[in-house]
Amino acid sequence: MNFGLEEGLAASGVEHVTIPAFHEMPASNVNSWLSRAREICGEARFDQVWLEIVHSNLDEPFLEWVAALAPVRVGFICESLEIHPGEWINNPEGTLRRQKAVERRLPYLTHIVAVDEVDVKRFNGEGRIPATWWPIEAVPESFMTRHSVPPQHHYATFYGALYGERKRWLEEPCLTGLLVRPDASPEHATDLPKLFDDLNNSVLACLQNGMDSMELFSSHMASLRLIRRECFSLYLQGLQSGCAVVNLPQFGKLYAGRVTEGMVAGRPVISWEIPDRPSTKALFEDGKEILLYSQDNPEQLAAHIRRIQREPDFARYLTENARKKIAEHSSEKFVTRLLGWIAKPMANAGEADAALNVADENDLTQLARAGLWQAGAPLRLHLGCGEQYLPGYINIDYPPSEHNMMEVKADAFANITELNFPPGSVDEIRLHHVFEHFNRVTALALLITWCGWLKPGGRLHIETPDLMGSAKTLLSNASLKVKMGVVRHLAGDQAAPWAYHIDQWFPERFERTLSKLGFAPIQIKTWSWPHEPYLSNVEAIATKAQSLPMEALLNAADELLLDSTVAPVEAPLHEIWKRQLRETLAGNAPPPPTNVKMPDVSGIAQAIDVLAHSASQLPLVDIHNFNQNERDKWMREKARQIPAGAMVLDIGAGTCPYRQLFKHCQYKTHDFKQYEGVKLGGGTGYGDIDYVSDITAIPVPDASFDVVVCTEVLEHVPEPIEALREFARIVKPGGRILLTAPLGSGLHQLPYHYYGGYTPEWYKYVAQKFGLNIVELVPNGGFFRLLAQESARVAWTMQQHRHLHGENVEFIQHLFGEWIPRYLFALEEQCFIDQFTVGYHVEAIKQS
Repeated sequence: MNFGLEEGLAASGVEHVTIPAFHEMPASNVNSWLSRAREICGEARFDQVWLEIVHSNLDEPFLEWVAALAPVRVGFICESLEIHPGEWINNPEGTLRRQKAVERRLPYLTHIVAVDEVDVKRFNGEGRIPATWWPIEAVPESFMTRHSVPPQHHYATFYGALYGERKRWLEEPCLTGLLVRPDASPEHATDLPKLFDDLNNSVLACLQNGMDSMELFSSHMASLRLIRRECFSLYLQGLQSGCAVVNLPQFGKLYAGRVTEGMVAGRPVISWEIPDRPSTKALFEDGKEILLYSQDNPEQLAAHIRRIQREPDFARYLTENARKKIAEHSSEKFVTRLLGWIAKPMANAGEADAALNVADENDLTQLARAGLWQAGAPLRLHLGCGEQYLPGYINIDYPPSEHNMMEVKADAFANITELNFPPGSVDEIRLHHVFEHFNRVTALALLITWCGWLKPGGRLHIETPDLMGSAKTLLSNASLKVKMGVVRHLAGDQAAPWAYHIDQWFPERFERTLSKLGFAPIQIKTWSWPHEPYLSNVEAIATKAQSLPMEALLNAADELLLDSTVAPVEAPLHEIWKRQLRETLAGNAPPPPTNVKMPDVSGIAQAIDVLAHSASQLPLVDIHNFNQNERDKWMREKARQIPAGAMVLDIGAGTCPYRQLFKHCQYKTHDFKQYEGVKLGGGTGYGDIDYVSDITAIPVPDASFDVVVCTEVLEHVPEPIEALREFARIVKPGGRILLTAPLGSGLHQLPYHYYGGYTPEWYKYVAQKFGLNIVELVPNGGFFRLLAQESARVAWTMQQHRHLHGENVEFIQHLFGEWIPRYLFALEEQCFIDQFTVGYHVEAIKQS
């Protein structure tokens, strides 16, 4: 169990209370939160209770109370109950305890959620308690990487304990230099682990001293969430360090969390192929979303890593496909499916609110687990069923949230373009007024896919508007109202983003298309309404006569696409369609074009309340000017450390804003004095400059100064490395160089703005080049302060776009100038992200 499930519950609109258990501490222990669960819950009654039942120390009195608390009690089993021989050797006591713990707790439960598909099958086979599968670790959508960052290292990484054969794997000669186990995850280099321990120890001490439980509980949970969230974010950053994430063989017969986490972090994942678990293997397609290797073949693992290293395009292909698949296993979607499964026995299977949300996991295993299909029974699919529920079929459509008119009657909710069934497993596929919603490429890709699903002799039954029959009505003497009804029939009702008819079908087209793809016989029916507006439809009922190889199907589809070209000059267009077809079949195509859906702004009225609730109370001037304020603060601290009488040279001094800070020193200034625009402080003039020269040739002897200061200058220097060479020449051995420069900034002081900014690695590289040791390198704020500054810039530039805001100028001014920056400043205090920053403050010392 983890905090991620909380986000899933919240996304489903479920009110919930989370109570943590201290490791190994019995529920009866007065220092355990579980012992105070009655006090925490008070008089509340619950519909469900979810329990981790393997590692939590739950005694009978606690379980009896839980049994009386809610009618549904769900036990989560987060390990395989099938024991690996190595577990008996490595941890016999814990292994035995695990099995006994589950057996003792089963009588108090109504449902089981297990991570091992074999355990699910055993529970359901015994008939004691219904069980469902938790296939992989669920991660909240907020953690899912949208864009992969380049790896820091060429090797692949393995994060995990060294039990079993793992140490031997890491010592394999063929994996030397290819696979590395980092000493620790990045969070271990921070104070977070200590904060976690200190927090729990202080809570235990408070509980022992009789502190008020409710106040302490709320504080403890809030702090736990913050620490765990930050730790997990840093852990994901660690997974991004290598070129791939490797999952070495393990005891449990399931994918370890690092598989999910590696995909979430945007890295290709290479895992051992778990034996005897067909549903687990089917989660990710080998070579498309994951790379698999045999549990006794380190050379195969090495070959996979080398391929990732030498084929970055293939690595991106794996990453992008895995990103799409893992999105369907987020905490939010897992909890939605789980709640639907729990509710299933309590309602009629045909009712929409009891339907199983299968997303793209819909396969025979899922349908069988949901009780929608049994082995040996015919498998008939009614796709895009809408309100038409057909007995004897598995009725599938978008979930109700995607419909604004229909009362959808479905057994399963899914995007029908993402369904996945084994070859030769389906008896019939049926669609009524759905197929016209797909463009020509997607339609052919679906027909090819369905050809694969259907058994020999299986039937395909498609009904669409008939373009030819509709054309006859349009060319008749019918009324305008009748003709507009026909146009609406051809174009769709357009009341939802999907409710547009993208392509048109008619008898001859169905006949040619289906025959080319291996269907025979093909029965075509056309008919029209006998009353106004005389809408015309066409039905195609075709039998799969032969199983054509994929190459033959693609060649046939290419010919069919050629039918849609209007002249030889469109040959390049035909090539585009052919490429799109193959990308669509590979699951790697961009989404088809749809009409733009306007965003839902119904909640905008709450925005200001939300922003105000968590807002910094700093003076607004300090928030707007934090960049300069933090730089000045850093310079004041450094100036105080400089001994009296020290020789200080301020390079690129401009208006000399730091002269007063170094009044106890022999303070000299330098500038090239060629920029004539507005400078720091708002003036156009220069301060009292002692040396006027190019920054790479300052007219002073070697080792002249104890301290060199250069603030916000390097981005204006054409040859910044040569400038650092000059700084190193001027400063004495043991002397200090104080630098600040942006990491990113808008254009300013043109034409003397040459570089966007400098990274920590640039400073390290140049320092080493010129015999400097960096002793401090700190970011000037993190991502949220940077974003606060850029949000405020909307207000600062208001005169340039005031006319675009109509009567909302004042609102926009306050929104971007105050409310958003205040909110982001407060957010930075709780979540510091250093990947983005205004710039860096650097102190380097010249080697003696």
